[in-house]
Amino acid sequence: MLFMRGNELIPITFVLSFFVNQVAKRWWEIFLTIAWPDRAASFFSLYIKGADERGRMIRRTLVRYINLSTLFVLRDISTAVKKRFPTMEHLVHSGFITETELSIFNEKVATYDSVYMFWLPLQWACNLVTKAKKEERIESDLQYKAVMNEILAVRGKIGMLSMLDWVPVPLVYTQVVTIAVYSFFCLCLLSRQFSLDAGNLECINVPFFVILEFIFYIGLLKVAQVLLNPFGEDDDDFELNYIIDRNMQLCYLIVDEYHGRVPPVGIAAGEARGDGVVTQRKASHRRTPFKPSTSELQIPLRLQAVVEQCVSMHKRMDGERPRMADVVSQVIRLRQIQQDSVKDNGSV
Repeated sequence: MLFMRGNELIPITFVLSFFVNQVAKRWWEIFLTIAWPDRAASFFSLYIKGADERGRMIRRTLVRYINLSTLFVLRDISTAVKKRFPTMEHLVHSGFITETELSIFNEKVATYDSVYMFWLPLQWACNLVTKAKKEERIESDLQYKAVMNEILAVRGKIGMLSMLDWVPVPLVYTQVVTIAVYSFFCLCLLSRQFSLDAGNLECINVPFFVILEFIFYIGLLKVAQVLLNPFGEDDDDFELNYIIDRNMQLCYLIVDEYHGRVPPVGIAAGEARGDGVVTQRKASHRRTPFKPSTSELQIPLRLQAVVEQCVSMHKRMDGERPRMADVVSQVIRLRQIQQDSVKDNGSV
């Protein structure tokens, strides 16, 4: 009996649900913080003009700098990315950075060892955009500002990603929740036993509800433990190596291969009529087209005369001052029409 009362005093549901909620929210926030350079690459292709080799290399270098800064951070927070690029020379062989850029980066890291230099390629990108503006490859200051804002947006996301790795969920909180869950079920071994009195001799000896509680609580705890670090090598972690390859290939496609290219302008099949291909399944599920709620409402003719009578009365009032008897008769007539309208609507 003592263990039963003590077991009820542990707020295991509140503690575990709050912990899982915080971990899941942080896990989704981390995913949203991952930088996707699609928008920035589109801005580079749109605003940085030039089909020559110089313009092409400027656009390719800009997207490479953005992906390089992202790779610097992902390499420092993910074991999967770190194993793929264990040294900086692997980045050179993969085409993310040149030998000259690597020597400059290593020099700055050695000089300012207390500063996390992930942002250096983004600073190179800003300087390159300024140089492109001076070369008149960016037409206006508004376009120049838009390109800069995209680079700064990527920098903000990368910086936030590094901060989320720098400040994790407190270890003490994780330990408290884990100890609370396992202590709860240790007490359940004693508190959920049935007493051998006359009323419980025919009870079922299998504790179904305790087993269900164990599955739910331990399952939620394991889910939270998996979501704590989404940068690992588990099956449920983020596929960062795929994201790196995808971003690099997509950026090069946008700023290089498909820069300024448009298919021949023409009319597609069914475009002139505005209808698409109708399959048998779509035809069977075709719905009635939308019509506004009062589009087919028919107004009786005697109700349509209200506007004309009101207009005639206003004309008389504007032209000459009406008599009191005329005004009273008009009011009585309008009131009668309103009552008839209410009756008609009620009958409908």
